[in-house]
Amino acid sequence: MKEQIRQRLLFLKTIGFNYVCDSDIYLKNKANFNNLASLNLQIKSCALCNLKNISTNIKIGTGSTQNPIIIVSFLPNNNNFNDIIEILSKKYANFYLTSVIKCNASTANMEHTAQCKPYLLDEIDMLKPKFIITLGARCLKSLISNINFDDVRGNFLKYKNFSIMPIYSFEKISKNPSLKQVFLSDLDRLKERL
Repeated sequence: MKEQIRQRLLFLKTIGFNYVCDSDIYLKNKANFNNLASLNLQIKSCALCNLKNISTNIKIGTGSTQNPIIIVSFLPNNNNFNDIIEILSKKYANFYLTSVIKCNASTANMEHTAQCKPYLLDEIDMLKPKFIITLGARCLKSLISNINFDDVRGNFLKYKNFSIMPIYSFEKISKNPSLKQVFLSDLDRLKERL
């Protein structure tokens, strides 16, 4: 609990709070921005951790904001984003692509999700998707920490007002190309639900 309070205080300080009362600390772990433009401005100026200093770039969400599908990767790797866009464009006309970690830094790990997760939760709240596809175990654990990826991969999990479908990440597929067909089959299952 102390770590969550510390993270919340750091986040509030970064977005300009000078004084924080107890009721502000216990708000949900999101920042409640009014629109994607203001959220993206905050992401670009974020200084909650050291990743911005070593990042090759900061990647904000991209794609259709009027679509019920959000694709979430763990890191905003430009090569992976391009691969994801290429594959998904063949299956779906519109989708929104974002990442848990907003800075493209190879040293990012699960500890950095605490600083970036409020941004992701705000994106989800603003876009109100019907489906979220999480790419890989780390991405799923960022949203639902007490779940085993291998037990739920390829299945639909009801979460709040949307369904989450965890599928393999591009990193996993690049290490084991035989999983690409499973990945594509999982995407076909989503298409059946639309």
